[in-house]
Amino acid sequence: MSGALLDELRRLELELHHPGVKLDEARLQALLHAGFHEVGRSGLPYDRATVVRFLAEQGRSPAPLPEVVSDAFAVHPLGPAAALLTFRSANCLVQRISEIGGA
Repeated sequence: MSGALLDELRRLELELHHPGVKLDEARLQALLHAGFHEVGRSGLPYDRATVVRFLAEQGRSPAPLPEVVSDAFAVHPLGPAAALLTFRSANCLVQRISEIGGA
């Protein structure tokens, strides 16, 4: 697989991770395949509708959002027009020093 494909898939995935980007349901549905599903850290499965609803609600929340830190991106070909992107990720709640009583 080409480096360009890896770069493009990484860019699209990171759009979902960026805490400063407010994603509406239409953009989320464009980013996630109709058959999308994932398994959360809890081991529970989540379907596309659940993930779209959750991410759209996070985008409307005034509360600080966790930063998603990701690395080890790799592309695995599945066929002539399909590839699987894998990566590691972790959530980190980021607060400014002024928000926690610092200078």
